[in-house]
Amino acid sequence: MDLLESIWLWMKLHWIYSLSGFVASLVYGVYAVTIWLRLSDKELQKGTRSANRSAWKEPWREIYRHPRYLHEAWFNFFGSAIGWACGGYLWKRLESNTFGTLEAGLSLTAALGMTGYLPVTLAGIASSFRALARRIKPR
Repeated sequence: MDLLESIWLWMKLHWIYSLSGFVASLVYGVYAVTIWLRLSDKELQKGTRSANRSAWKEPWREIYRHPRYLHEAWFNFFGSAIGWACGGYLWKRLESNTFGTLEAGLSLTAALGMTGYLPVTLAGIASSFRALARRIKPR
């Protein structure tokens, strides 16, 4: 394989990776409301059929009506996009055979972001700090 063929192959793979990351981020952003929806105990006791039907309602009406859901969509879209960007950076770094602290942190960020858990992890860290501050200084 000559140089031009390898460059062309890399460019095709780069665009496929970027498009896959964008589509996955879009899915996590649009469906964040239904993916992370917690069903109440009453809905779970009704049975899986009615619980699933209420869990997978179309999110668009709720997103545009409530700013919280719009924030969820934005937060989850960029959380996934950051994960895919970190994965792309690590993919470029494969040629250099070094793996240090930066690469370990980026690998964790990429894994959490690509699977949709980066926003949940960041929100959990923020709520942990809030709970810790309340323990230290009660109201």
